[in-house]
Amino acid sequence: MENKSTALIKLTKAEINLLVQNIDFVLSLNIPIEKEWLKPYVKIKEDLKKIELQLIEGDKEQHIPNIISGAKNAVKAKKETYQQEYCENCE
Repeated sequence: MENKSTALIKLTKAEINLLVQNIDFVLSLNIPIEKEWLKPYVKIKEDLKKIELQLIEGDKEQHIPNIISGAKNAVKAKKETYQQEYCENCE
C-alpha cells in the first residue's frame, strides 16, 4: 500500500456542507472532460458526507446526555423546592 500524507483540517458543519454543495456544482457541469478527471471530486464528496454524518451522530450523542442531565437536575431542584423541614416537636 502506498504511503499517503494527510493533513488535519478543522471545519464546521456549515463549511463541510458548503464544500459538498460546491462539489455537487462542479460535478453537475456539462463540460467536455474525461470522467477520470472527476473521480477525485466524487471521492472527496463521499468523504465529506461521511464526516458530516459523523458530526451529526456526535451531536446526537452529546445532546441525549445533556437532556438526561437537565432532567435529573430539574427533578432534584423540584425535590429540594418541595421538601419540607420538620422540627422535632412537630413530627
